[in-house]
Amino acid sequence: MIDRLRWDLRYAVRQLLRNPGFTLAAGLTLALGIGANTVVFSFVNGLLLRPLPVEQPEAVVGLYATDRRSGGSQALSYPEYLDYRDQSAVFDGLVAQQGIPLSFAAGDRAEMVWSEIVTENYFSALGLPPALGRTFGPEDGAGPGSDPLVVLSHRTWLKRFGADPDVVGRVVRLNGHPFTVVGVGPRGFTGMRKFGFWPDLWVPMMMHAQVNNLDVAAARRRGPARHLPACPPGDVGGPDDLTEVGMSGVLHAK
Repeated sequence: MIDRLRWDLRYAVRQLLRNPGFTLAAGLTLALGIGANTVVFSFVNGLLLRPLPVEQPEAVVGLYATDRRSGGSQALSYPEYLDYRDQSAVFDGLVAQQGIPLSFAAGDRAEMVWSEIVTENYFSALGLPPALGRTFGPEDGAGPGSDPLVVLSHRTWLKRFGADPDVVGRVVRLNGHPFTVVGVGPRGFTGMRKFGFWPDLWVPMMMHAQVNNLDVAAARRRGPARHLPACPPGDVGGPDDLTEVGMSGVLHAK
């Protein structure tokens, strides 16, 4: 058996040496095929297979409403998030987020960036410690417009601030409003979405009206909604009944 294998190998080598053109074409074909498969696998792994960069990715689930007519999923309203948060005993934590583009200025130059407006428990519920400074806490959700704070993504900190450790306490402008940098998110964390966009920064949900100048909400209420206190004219408000949010829950450990 071994002798036959050696004979086959010697014969194959001789044939390849006699036909260098065929050998080159076969080698290139294999290289291209292997390379293409590697690229596709890396893409699929990065978007679909790789777990979320949180403390317990296996315990995180997304919550959506189902459109009975189309069968598709759709976001929930902020009042619905409040109801789930206050009444559900299934989750250790329930967080909400909404992604929007906004104008970001750290000096004289303004640019468009992607942001996420998140509930104050977003980082703590997902087990995400800051790389610098702090993240949001219960004290940052006191009321609409009460906490003009921002947490930068690690990527934004490196790219736009050169990893400056003194960035904490610096004032930046979001959609023209002053916000104080309180921290930098953990390295490698790019939000809860595996594809679509990666947020450059995070803002507390109670600052919704300041950073969301455009009416991007189109939620249809599917039940009794809880109204937040109305804001005086010219004042800033928090999320309202029409604010659409994505919602994720962290399940109880079994």
